[in-house]
Amino acid sequence: MAKRIDRTPRPARVVPPLHPLADPAGLFVDDSRREGISLEASNMAGGRATAVELERFSMRDVNLSESAIEDLSLHNGTLVGCDLANVRFPNCALTRVAMKDCRLTGAGLAECRLQDVVFDGCTIDLAFFSFGKFNRVRFERCGLKGCDFQGVEARRSAFVGSDLSDVQLSQGSFDGCLVRDCRFDGVRGLAALKGVEMGWPDLVELAPALAGSIGIVVEGDAEES
Repeated sequence: MAKRIDRTPRPARVVPPLHPLADPAGLFVDDSRREGISLEASNMAGGRATAVELERFSMRDVNLSESAIEDLSLHNGTLVGCDLANVRFPNCALTRVAMKDCRLTGAGLAECRLQDVVFDGCTIDLAFFSFGKFNRVRFERCGLKGCDFQGVEARRSAFVGSDLSDVQLSQGSFDGCLVRDCRFDGVRGLAALKGVEMGWPDLVELAPALAGSIGIVVEGDAEES
């Protein structure tokens, strides 16, 4: 019998009290660390900073689009309904973070380190996770169309009910991950799925891409010569 793999992300420990951040712009201060903050309905688009750390935080309806923070560290926090479209967070580290109904279209998270992270109902199309490391990361009901997972090393992670159309998986490793109820149109780099656990419906959904990757011509699709 195969050993059961624990893919359940550890929940964020957002222990009160949390204090409203009086000056939202203060989030973008180089070499800063903030703990126990909350932020709601704020427009912080386009901010720039280096080496920012947040511990025990809550954000709701915050606009962080187009912002750039190198070496961002987020620990024990939640983001709900936030806009992170086209952010640039290279080398970011997220631990025990939950994102729900957030927008991350075009987000640049190259070489990220994600552990115990949940993306629930998020729009993440065209985002870059290239050469990142995932441990117990769960994508549930997410739009991931066109995402770049090149070189990603994922362990004990899961993709459930999500759109993986046109994603790039080349040089990646998803051994031991779970894929369930997903779409796979145009997936590239299928060799990275070696060792993935999936059900028959997903395997059938993936069959055309698998066939194409090894040069199988489906009967009826070939042109007569």
